[in-house]
Amino acid sequence: MFKYLAPSEMKNDFVYAFVSKKRLESLKQHLIACRQAAKEDGNGDLEVLLTEELWHEANHPVLIYWMSTRLLPAFQGGPPSVEEARTLLEQFPRFFLIPLWSRGIALPRLRVRLDEGGSLYFPGHPVHLALGKEYAKVTVELETAGQTVRLRTNRLDAAVPLPELLDTAYGESKWLRRLDVWSERTVMFGGADPLMDEFLGGGLPRLIQEYGKQAAPFELISSLSLGQQWYYAKAMSLIKQYWPKMYGEAVGHIRMIALLKGDSIGGLTHSCFQGGLFLTHRDDLMWTAENLIHEFGHSRLDQLFELDDLIGNGEKERYRSPWRDDPRPVKGIVHGLFVFARIALWYEQLLASGEKHSEVRRRLTVVLRQTGEAIDVLRSHAVWTPIGQGLFDEQIGEYERLAAIFPLGRAVG
Repeated sequence: MFKYLAPSEMKNDFVYAFVSKKRLESLKQHLIACRQAAKEDGNGDLEVLLTEELWHEANHPVLIYWMSTRLLPAFQGGPPSVEEARTLLEQFPRFFLIPLWSRGIALPRLRVRLDEGGSLYFPGHPVHLALGKEYAKVTVELETAGQTVRLRTNRLDAAVPLPELLDTAYGESKWLRRLDVWSERTVMFGGADPLMDEFLGGGLPRLIQEYGKQAAPFELISSLSLGQQWYYAKAMSLIKQYWPKMYGEAVGHIRMIALLKGDSIGGLTHSCFQGGLFLTHRDDLMWTAENLIHEFGHSRLDQLFELDDLIGNGEKERYRSPWRDDPRPVKGIVHGLFVFARIALWYEQLLASGEKHSEVRRRLTVVLRQTGEAIDVLRSHAVWTPIGQGLFDEQIGEYERLAAIFPLGRAVG
């Protein structure tokens, strides 16, 4: 029986399959429309290469952000202008070049747009091309010939060995820069991208201000020290040890864990970066493991919200939340209940595995009480869709089961 709270098994996940297929088809259709609007072939018909297998590998939170903030808005009110369409077609290839090159697919000549630093980043890959600031926002002709990638402008003809570009352990060279990241299968801790910087410099501080807090622009920890790499390896190994299915969901669905300096937030996910999360670095393994599972839950629920509205309440309906001093929209409380119900299951896993430390029991006490309070609020005010009601009933059942095993919460209702 399918359970919404249960960690996802990627190979049988109809929710992920639905969301992924919908997004892939949208991308293909908009790229075709861009080529039509550009009134030229403009990088050929790359969309024909976007198989579901390739999409699964290239489907990265930074690509989702680009689609949400660049591609889709360009079509609001009608097709984009010729210049807008050409710009989009030049921005797009970087998201798929590494998977294509890794498969030995030789591409025809492409035009790619460098960023403001004269670089070309490949999301999910720690190596990027760096031509220098004198090439800021320059359109470069890129051609793959055998084991060489050539970059040409009217001022430059650079040859980059493809094996060096693909080798994540290779050092830096004249045109290549490498970030020290740590990866657990497809999940990359650390890294950088201009679109991530854009979000951290503007979008995220605005979100924090909406919560009634002040926040300066956030700064990425793009390269990790060896100690930091060991730390996150340990955090993931704890999740794998005590809750293997949650670990499986993480390496199946999550691609980006962006680490932040400062302590303004614990962690954050955003639907524009689906499949990614932002996490403040803190040297506390219990805190980090919980916050990873917390953000995994938000990412999973964002997928469910693409499948179904879950609730019929409007944004202006605000009620008491166990996790905030100010009233919150019903959707925010639904998110809170989902992730904290999962966190309660995490601490159940720890206790069942013999971790009897008082910290675990104390934390479970708090989580169960907050979960019960959220259930009370939603029972009184949420307007559920049929799928949403099924999710809510499942959460009530799990809460009551845990409260009976660990009599630390309180009765609901």
